[in-house]
Amino acid sequence: MKFLITALKIVITTAFFLLLFQIFNVKIASLVTEIKDWRYLAAAASMPLTIIPFISINRWKLFLRVSGIVESFFTLWHINLKALFQGLIIPSTQGFDVLRIFYIDQRHPKHRGRAGSTVFIERMIGFVLLCLLSIVAIMSVAKLRDFQPLFLTIIAITVAVFLGLGLILSKTLHGFYTGYNFKNKIITRLFNYIETFHGAIVYFPYRKVLPLSLVWIAAFQLATVFTIYLVFCAYGYDIPFVQHVAIYPVIAILSMVPITIGGFGVREGFFVYFYALVGVPPSVAMGVSIVQYIILILVPATLGGMLILWEIITRRAVDISK
Repeated sequence: MKFLITALKIVITTAFFLLLFQIFNVKIASLVTEIKDWRYLAAAASMPLTIIPFISINRWKLFLRVSGIVESFFTLWHINLKALFQGLIIPSTQGFDVLRIFYIDQRHPKHRGRAGSTVFIERMIGFVLLCLLSIVAIMSVAKLRDFQPLFLTIIAITVAVFLGLGLILSKTLHGFYTGYNFKNKIITRLFNYIETFHGAIVYFPYRKVLPLSLVWIAAFQLATVFTIYLVFCAYGYDIPFVQHVAIYPVIAILSMVPITIGGFGVREGFFVYFYALVGVPPSVAMGVSIVQYIILILVPATLGGMLILWEIITRRAVDISK
């Protein structure tokens, strides 16, 4: 069943790409030939290997520390890289978060559920901040009429996010199902994990961590948007940074919908649609979308794949020596 679902996702992803290439008459070679300044691309490629992981790991360390869990920077970076590589085939752009939860819970069995909840909490706060940044950026854009579709989209998403968070953070909801017992041991273990995971989210000391966490999360999001800005500059489009802050968060949020593998095709379609608002041709928008995915995801994921391969080789070497 899982194989059929994965195969269906691959078919849908391929279909999306072929459709977009045909509709907008985009040639694969143009993704490279339309690049005007490779220096900007080199600067963008350095971001996910330097500034972005520094911010993201310290952000995660903060949430873990408040939860009573201490981890080293390099251990968490190792987890992120491995999860990125293994999450490439998972639908949605944030599928690797499930693997991050698995790995951090595996490292801290006494804090299982509570450790994993930190991944969800940082994403939850980041989601809200992403929406608010986009709204502020859109309102600061001079030609607000041209951004009306974008503005209405982000408003709808923000309302949905706040309604969802109200449900997730409800102590009443958590208390409603807490303490239920089942005869089946597997169901009981699963239910206990959900109860612990959800409880850690509901009773997390948000006031204690919120000021500093907002700084780290905002820095991460702005660094990601700056990477997109650099890629557009590489293609010869020096679009004002505030317009990227208005547009990219909406694309990032909508691309999380688990329709295709890694959001491929869906993300490119949104890039074409929303960046057309600022006069970017479809071929350039698609090129930037693909290149930014390679830079932000595939480059660190490749390192993760190398780490996994190294672990397999060293583990086998140890087994042989025994």
